[in-house]
Amino acid sequence: MDMLAVSCTNIDGSLRNTDRFPSTLSFAMADTELYGATVLAVMKHYLWNSIAIISDQLSGSARANRNVEQCRAPLEQLYERRSEFEFLNIITDSSKENFTRALVTARKFSRGESSSAEAYDLEMMKGDYIFLHLYGNEVPGDHPLSWFRNDSLDVKVRAAFQHLLVVGSPPIDWKEFEEPSRLMHQRREIMFGDPITPYERNEFEVTCYEAVVTVAKVLNESYDPRDARSFSGRYMAQKMTNRTYEFPLRPITFTAGGRRSTLATVQYYEAYNDTFKAAGLKVRSSGTDPVAG
Repeated sequence: MDMLAVSCTNIDGSLRNTDRFPSTLSFAMADTELYGATVLAVMKHYLWNSIAIISDQLSGSARANRNVEQCRAPLEQLYERRSEFEFLNIITDSSKENFTRALVTARKFSRGESSSAEAYDLEMMKGDYIFLHLYGNEVPGDHPLSWFRNDSLDVKVRAAFQHLLVVGSPPIDWKEFEEPSRLMHQRREIMFGDPITPYERNEFEVTCYEAVVTVAKVLNESYDPRDARSFSGRYMAQKMTNRTYEFPLRPITFTAGGRRSTLATVQYYEAYNDTFKAAGLKVRSSGTDPVAG
């Protein structure tokens, strides 16, 4: 079928094969393939030569398969470069055991909070260990990692966070998105009868908005009922590539190969303000190799 297909969530890298899928485009900013490349850029930047991956199978969770799939691309990126550094992949299942065995093995994460506390108990804060957290979609007012402040694990978790780097997409100016979000929810209620709920926004909603607006813009520019190409998904996909679209929240750039140029940032925990802040290292994917800057 010659139909334009646009995805605004994570997409299988194979769909970026423009010869096989010439009418498929992805607007995703939470590009897990790029996150894996960012981890590699961080390692290169700091001259680290070893990494241990703790793969949590989450067999007791309904999200187990989704979790494994989201982690697949970064793991493949690291595995392909395993000849360049010491690489160890440790399989565990937090539904059946705690993280102690996996952490001990990594040393010779419940998940973010409890694993950090267990690492503290193993005195890994005294060693030369850095923990990496790959963060999916941004939610306004939410931190990449959150924990229960002033509880029994608080001191341990804060100490562990000072040894933690977070890889994720750049922060969004959510105030700029208030009006588009309100209009989208209002339109949904009119079209489908869904009640307007409190606007629990997230980055997935932003990328979907950007996808729809971009497609509408290109259709308005290119559609001609007298031209048969206007009904071709492949033709419309080609019209969308190799250009930059300016939006209030952030610009969107598609390469000539049909890939969105995405950006990942590295964040660190700032103890004084008790929050995560963006570091100077950023990695951009232009459709080929990511470039750090």
